[in-house]
Amino acid sequence: MNIMAIIELLDDELSGASNFLLSGKKLVDVDKCLAMLSDLRVNLPESIIEAEAITQESDRIIRDAQANAEAIIAQAEQRFNAILSQHNIVNAANEQADQIIAQARAEAQDIRNDVMNYANNVLNMLQDNAQRVIEDVNHNRININQL
Repeated sequence: MNIMAIIELLDDELSGASNFLLSGKKLVDVDKCLAMLSDLRVNLPESIIEAEAITQESDRIIRDAQANAEAIIAQAEQRFNAILSQHNIVNAANEQADQIIAQARAEAQDIRNDVMNYANNVLNMLQDNAQRVIEDVNHNRININQL
C-alpha cells in the first residue's frame, strides 16, 4: 500500500470515529491506527531514511572533529608546558605552542564548517523532498475532494 492510501485510511478512521459523551473526544480503534502508522514507517521514502542516517553520521563526524580538536589542543598544551620548562627556549616555545593551538583551532573550525555545510545541504534536500510530498498530499486531497 502506498503512503497516500495509508494516510487516507488513517484520516477516514479518525474522521469517522464516534464522539465520546460530552467531551468532544473520539473513540478510535487504537490497534488499527497503530497498524497504519507501522505501515507508514515501512513505506517511508528511502530519501527520508537516508537523510536521517546522514544527519546521524554528520553528528558523529562533528563529535569526532571536536574530540580530535580537543586532543590536538591538549597535545599542544602539553608540548607548550614541556618546552616552557626549558628556560633557554621560552620564547620559541611560546611561539610554537601558539602556532599549534591556532592551527588546531583552524583545522577544527574548518572541519566544523565542512560538516555544517554538508548537514545543511542534506537538510535542504530533505526539506525539498518533504515539501514535494506535502504538495503531493495536498494535490491528491484536492483531487479526492473534487470526486
